[in-house]
Amino acid sequence: MENLFETVCRVRGGNLVERALLTTGASLDGSTWKDLTEYARGKDFLWVSQGLLFDVSCYTFENLENHDCLLKVRASDEDGQVFTLRVSRDVFVWTDVPAAMGVLFRLLATGNFTKLELAGGLFGGHRAFCVPGAVLMDFVNGSSQLECLVFRDFFLENTTFLALGTLSWKGLQIELHRCQTVSRAGVEALCEVLCHNTGPTSLDLSIVPPTFRVRLINTLRGNSSLKNLNWKVQADANERATRGDEENTHSLCQALAENQGLEYLNLKRRCISDDNLKLLCLSLARHPTLQVLDLRLTWHDNHIDAVENKISEIGRTRALVEMLKVNDVLRTLELDGHDWDREVLKYQVYPIFWVKKYIPYAQALQKASDEVRPQLVGRALGSVSWDASLSWLLLTSNVDAIFGSGEE
Repeated sequence: MENLFETVCRVRGGNLVERALLTTGASLDGSTWKDLTEYARGKDFLWVSQGLLFDVSCYTFENLENHDCLLKVRASDEDGQVFTLRVSRDVFVWTDVPAAMGVLFRLLATGNFTKLELAGGLFGGHRAFCVPGAVLMDFVNGSSQLECLVFRDFFLENTTFLALGTLSWKGLQIELHRCQTVSRAGVEALCEVLCHNTGPTSLDLSIVPPTFRVRLINTLRGNSSLKNLNWKVQADANERATRGDEENTHSLCQALAENQGLEYLNLKRRCISDDNLKLLCLSLARHPTLQVLDLRLTWHDNHIDAVENKISEIGRTRALVEMLKVNDVLRTLELDGHDWDREVLKYQVYPIFWVKKYIPYAQALQKASDEVRPQLVGRALGSVSWDASLSWLLLTSNVDAIFGSGEE
């Protein structure tokens, strides 16, 4: 293995600052991820291929900031072993990115990884890396054990989205976080795969520019493949700027009424008007799969009059109550004390979730054998006799065990 590499020293100001190993795409064809990691063990060096520098020394994924590198890779194998790799930003201007990415993914395909997470760094204010669709297809087809593929801070083109749509048929979990596409072709490719219930299972709505957002939102109608949707406002963003998103928020609230697959929805820090909040609750009241809804730090245009503010808070909170009375699927509702009436939260919203917590236990009692079920239900009723809501839950879900089926 060692004869495939040539040691290269980089000197700056008379001091040795980097020691690198130089290889080419041709010599890489005869090596694997295992060969490289075994050779790299105990060494601090940079590996160079197709003009791209890969640092395979012992960095941790979280400690690498975007300004330190152009690309971070974290890969996990079936034994739980985690490998990290970074791409130096110093040589980007000399790099043939598609060729270099092809080399990197051919190497990663030999690692038998179950999960691969790639985070792109910023270069000149833009996301620098784009993974060509053909490279992605070759990589996944050569990675028989891959179960989860995660992209963070990447620029994605139309061929990438089409490839992700094809790959999702293999049962691959695909997550896209803070990625971007700016071309109409990229937006249309993403919408096409979502309309066919393929592509990513986790997505940020900010992946497309605001002018294309309604187009993307409408693909949620009838979709059952997308599980996690994130449209939160970053903590350092200008929240007042989200007022212009009210039309998109309205479209989202309408589309959710026809969605069939979302399990997690994050609208943290987003401006949601009173009308849109009521529409959101109406759409989610009978949603078949949503389990987590994050509305922390959401806000609306405050009314000048304190009385109007109070009326607004009560109306918003009661909209939640009406939704929860119908929805039996939602298990987690993330809220804070802003823009909600605390009395309604305390005496109406929180008790509903207190009962929801015990629904799985009531359902488990229904599956017990007929010989022991009445005794189990009796013990359960005795343990919750102090709470009328829980007692009612157990009674209504186990009537036949308590009073008999009525059959002679």
